[in-house]
Amino acid sequence: MRSVPSSTGGDRGPWPPEPEGFFLRPGKSVVLLTVQWLSLMRPTILPLDLPRRHRLPLVLVLCLALSGTAAALAAGGPTSVALNAPVVGIAATPDGGGYWLVAADGGVFAHGDAPFRGSEGAQHLNKPVVGMAATPDGQGYWLVGADGGVFAFGDAQFHGSLSGMPLNASIAAIAATPDGRGYWLVGADGGVFAFGDAHFEGSLAAMRLNQPIVGMAPTPTGAGYWLVGADGGVFAFGDAGFHGSLGGRTLNASIVGMTATPTGQGYLLVGGDGGVFTFGDARFYGSTVGQRLNAPVVGIAVTPTGSGYTLAASDGGVFTYGDAQFYGTGNIVTPAPPHPPKPPGPAPPVAGRTVDVTTTTGATLIRTPGTKSLVPVVTPVSVRVGTEIDTTAGQVKLTAAGNAGQPAQSVLLDSGVFTVTQESQAAPSAAPTVVLVLQDVSRCRRRRHGRCSHGPPRLWGNGQGNFRTNGNDSSTTVRGTHWLVEDLRAGTLTVVLRGVVTVHDRARHRTVTVRAGQRYLARRVARRPRRR
Repeated sequence: MRSVPSSTGGDRGPWPPEPEGFFLRPGKSVVLLTVQWLSLMRPTILPLDLPRRHRLPLVLVLCLALSGTAAALAAGGPTSVALNAPVVGIAATPDGGGYWLVAADGGVFAHGDAPFRGSEGAQHLNKPVVGMAATPDGQGYWLVGADGGVFAFGDAQFHGSLSGMPLNASIAAIAATPDGRGYWLVGADGGVFAFGDAHFEGSLAAMRLNQPIVGMAPTPTGAGYWLVGADGGVFAFGDAGFHGSLGGRTLNASIVGMTATPTGQGYLLVGGDGGVFTFGDARFYGSTVGQRLNAPVVGIAVTPTGSGYTLAASDGGVFTYGDAQFYGTGNIVTPAPPHPPKPPGPAPPVAGRTVDVTTTTGATLIRTPGTKSLVPVVTPVSVRVGTEIDTTAGQVKLTAAGNAGQPAQSVLLDSGVFTVTQESQAAPSAAPTVVLVLQDVSRCRRRRHGRCSHGPPRLWGNGQGNFRTNGNDSSTTVRGTHWLVEDLRAGTLTVVLRGVVTVHDRARHRTVTVRAGQRYLARRVARRPRRR
């Protein structure tokens, strides 16, 4: 038995209802199956006061109506239900094992391992729903209406909306921050609105656009985003890199959406005819161009590996390419194939003893204490403090223990080599500080496993928790921000993109507060030569 989502209320459980003693088996007579269902459900379907002469025609009509559904279920085939409103968006689960489709009436359709957490299908909306975004763990999602109203379901938290506020243009899309603690809304005029921990990095509200904005995609760090217009023009903000656009080119159909690659080094655009356009490290695996579509394509979602993508059409049609799997359409639910079990993760980090390291992008290396060789980080691994981590060719997520009973601390680190340790705090209630000590690897001692680094020691960090980066001339303490520490000839440079950090200048014996958009150079003091 499978669940069939409703466009007016999401997953309403098994359909047809399956009372005790009602079983679907391949090869079972459709008529017998339907009559059995009617006999068990008669009190809820046939009114008790219905005249006897009217009952038989009604039963025959119900048998004909249900025979197709019962036959499909008995054979293990798909089940179809009508859509009350067109599909307007798609969002994929983090593991790629499922996806959600959302309709303009707020109806949500869950497929594969995507859980149904509720919908607005049965509610009266002031404006139609135009987009959807999922939480990082896949246990919740947000819907957004054209008036900027936001609806949160599952573990998605409500951080604010634009409902009731005068807008210059309708809202076109919603995008969630990487940690799920905020989201952006973008209007058709390019206006960007940030909520929760989402940071405003710029907008197009003051610019004259050739075509309205139709989509938005955030970077993996959450410190930037891309906007795309219906003409294929792409606009990059924050740490989002510009990798090309379709602006000025003649298109067979308008662009309707975009998505970024997992690395953040590329993006994909999709047109209403199903045409897919790739930029940066995004790869092309196929499209529906040349096919006759029953309805236009309205959205695209990339797989976690970046080696595939899924297109959704307004009639609920779903098209998969690359390693993307098909789990059903908006009005047809099919059983999901068995999902391979996830490999066991590393042991939880222990304060002052171990940390967990996971490669998020590129190639990273580690050298544990007592060993001489660097080894690649292929799967999440637990390492001892004192381990050297090389992120010059990739990015890692480092997870360290927090205070007793508190969640773990995590941070994204890249572009450098460092040794990780952890120190306890004087206050028992404070989480232990993770210390990241920059390492000078200017000599090519990693020819076998990685690229040589001839630049100065540096490290980018982006996360939440107690972290301290130690350079030659200063130490930078953070509590959750996006920062850079770099050892230069002139001294140690600290740059803050988001949040606030404190820098201890060793030469001047003072502590300086550095805020977002600021930088501080702890200058190196030249030592006088000793007299002989």
